[in-house]
Amino acid sequence: MGLQFHQRDNVINNTMPRFIFLLAISFVVANKNLFHFRRWKTNCLFTKEIHVNSRSRLQCATDCGKQGNFDVFRYKKEKCFCSDSNAGFVVGKAFTYTVYIRKKTLMNWNFTSSCSEKSSFNGSLEVRRSPCTVDASIILHNRKLLLFSNNTILFYDDYKNVNTGPTSICYISDLFLGVVGPVDAAFNDNTSVHIIQGLDVYVYPLSTILVDIPATPLQTLSLTHMFNFGNAHKTPSSIDCVINDGSRFYFFGENYLYDLSTNSPTAVEWKSNSAHNPFKSTNHTPYPHRVDACATVDSHRILFFSGLEYLFFDFADKMGHWSERNQTMC
Repeated sequence: MGLQFHQRDNVINNTMPRFIFLLAISFVVANKNLFHFRRWKTNCLFTKEIHVNSRSRLQCATDCGKQGNFDVFRYKKEKCFCSDSNAGFVVGKAFTYTVYIRKKTLMNWNFTSSCSEKSSFNGSLEVRRSPCTVDASIILHNRKLLLFSNNTILFYDDYKNVNTGPTSICYISDLFLGVVGPVDAAFNDNTSVHIIQGLDVYVYPLSTILVDIPATPLQTLSLTHMFNFGNAHKTPSSIDCVINDGSRFYFFGENYLYDLSTNSPTAVEWKSNSAHNPFKSTNHTPYPHRVDACATVDSHRILFFSGLEYLFFDFADKMGHWSERNQTMC
């Protein structure tokens, strides 16, 4: 019997140091993960987050890191919630959360919101918004503007509010089922919304998009089969912008402007002053050197978005007048 107790004690004595060593290593790793975050107070609610079971702030920081590219987490009462900067925040009313934000994101703030954050270090209260690159855009019949940026859609109640920030945000895949990741261009007609990725065109019913109901594609088409590019220049490998007012189609792609509104498609360099370029400036106002997205407001006005300085431009096509606007705020 004494020998059995002696053997058990040896097992315990040999196991405990190893256990303590592994525990110490885990603590150091978790503490290092937490060091990369900065503590903030916010009155905002997360629009997109996941819940993981964690026993502490240290483990929460580690667990959120394992879930993917999460820049934000909050831990409260043994509950850990992870969020990423593309998901962003929306304004809350009676909630105050302590959140932990990766320090690297504070240098290039990427939160797609206009809510207030209060730093726990200096107590300053300020509204933080960030300009963003727009990949595609459409304006619906109710004047609501949808901007596609990375893997998210930003909603603006009115296209005129593009420089004040969105009213809500969601992932592209949440509204347009089957579309994952950034899109190249988008446009809508009287019945459908068309999402272009590469040479694929996904067609969705406009009626469901108007009320923000997730929709499955009615059909998937090929860009080259859907539109006749003819011998205008060459078939572009990607499209940046589509203008459709019911009677004409203009495509911007690879620095060329394609006019597909006639039986004989033409293509001119986007920056040229050619007579065949309907978007040349007549008021000597600088127009965007690069077109990333566009949205048709009506038969007289078109919005253009450019990644350079995150600006957007207003074009009055009846007069050829360009107007440079403020930055696109997300």
